[in-house]
Amino acid sequence: MYIDAKTWVELPHHQRFLRLVAAKTLRAPDTVYCGETALRLAGLPTLGVPQHIEVATARPIRLGVEDPTCRAEASAPPWVHREIMDVPRVKRHHHPFETPVRVGDFWCVPLHEAAGETMSTARLGHGLTAIDGMLRHGPAMGISAEHVEGWLGDQAVKCRRVKGLQVLALGRPGAESPLESGSRAVMYQHGFEEPVLQQRHTDAQGLIGFSDFWWAEQRILAEADGAAKYLDAEMKDGRESWHVIRDEKRREARLAAVSNRVLRWMWEDMAHPHRLVQQLSAAGLRSDPRRRIRLL
Repeated sequence: MYIDAKTWVELPHHQRFLRLVAAKTLRAPDTVYCGETALRLAGLPTLGVPQHIEVATARPIRLGVEDPTCRAEASAPPWVHREIMDVPRVKRHHHPFETPVRVGDFWCVPLHEAAGETMSTARLGHGLTAIDGMLRHGPAMGISAEHVEGWLGDQAVKCRRVKGLQVLALGRPGAESPLESGSRAVMYQHGFEEPVLQQRHTDAQGLIGFSDFWWAEQRILAEADGAAKYLDAEMKDGRESWHVIRDEKRREARLAAVSNRVLRWMWEDMAHPHRLVQQLSAAGLRSDPRRRIRLL
């Protein structure tokens, strides 16, 4: 499968990922995807674009990361070669699933297994995103936390079983985005008090809205702002970007009037945890080593 270098470079990373998965499937139609790759293909949240194209195999051979999934022509300029250095590679997992399920044009392990695998093997932010998304969207897909718990309970490797069940207990359906799930992972890991999610706020004018995070005792609320709020057509609801910004400023002023502090952070702050920790601490929220979540 060939693609023009200029077209490839202009593609967002999530579209590059889907192109690579499609190419893998064209070459091997019986490929079964697992982990975050399966979740992504099903439209469930993942914490960013998956690092690898995760493939399930029933036989414990040729496991691990394979050679690069794409390459540039030898005559291509150096910048093209640099662009493809970080593309996701295929990673094969031993995954003795019973029956794969069809997800669009792809075969995947059952989605509760994909979520359980992510929770038991990936970092906390990725695992929380998987279970939060499953709790929020799973019921409409016929999947429940009990399915995930049952699969985790059957795992033979104790450390994975225990870790997965720990993450399961931390799952919250109120998390509406991967940024919120990843932010909560930072809070857990640094011993901050767990906030209330999607707290309703009102004033004399009526409903202001729902905050992503709310610490009632300190009367501090926080919003985890992704770029989609200002760029995504569906979230903008027909408004121009400047209208969205104006409405957000008005909303924030009303929220500030009914709280002691309004915090905001972006994806970059969550991705560099020390930034988020500094902001939470500066607002007066205390971290306690006894509350820190340590996974096996």
